[in-house]
Amino acid sequence: MLRGRPFPRTVLIVLLGLAALFFSPAFSALIARLLSELTPSRFALFTTVFLGIFIEALPFLLMGALASGLVETFVAPEALQRFIPHRALAAALMGSLMGFLFPVCECGVVPLLRAVLVERVAPPEQPYLFP
Repeated sequence: MLRGRPFPRTVLIVLLGLAALFFSPAFSALIARLLSELTPSRFALFTTVFLGIFIEALPFLLMGALASGLVETFVAPEALQRFIPHRALAAALMGSLMGFLFPVCECGVVPLLRAVLVERVAPPEQPYLFP
C-alpha cells in the first residue's frame, strides 16, 4: 500500500512483464551477444557518451527537482487552480506561458510534473506546461 492506497495494478503488471522479459531466454541471448562484442574501445566509447549525456542533463534534472520541491512546498493547490483559467484554450495558453518560465527541460520536467499533479492541476494545462 502507498499511503493508504492499494498498490496500482498497472505497476504490478509492468513489473511482472519486466521480470518475465529479464528471465526469458531471448533476453539472456541478447545480453550474451552484447557482452561477447564488448571490447575495451567500445566500452570506453560507451562510457564517454553516457557520461557526456548524463553530465549535460544533470543540472536540468536538479533544477526540475528544485522547482518540484518549491511548488510542492510553497504553492497551495487552490492557488494553482485559481491561477489557471477554466476554459480550455485560455488554460492551454497559460500552460504554454508557464512552460516558458520554468527552467527545466524534458529530463527535469518529471519531478516538476509530479509536484503539479500532486497539487491537482486540471489536465488541459499539463501538455502545454510540460512539453
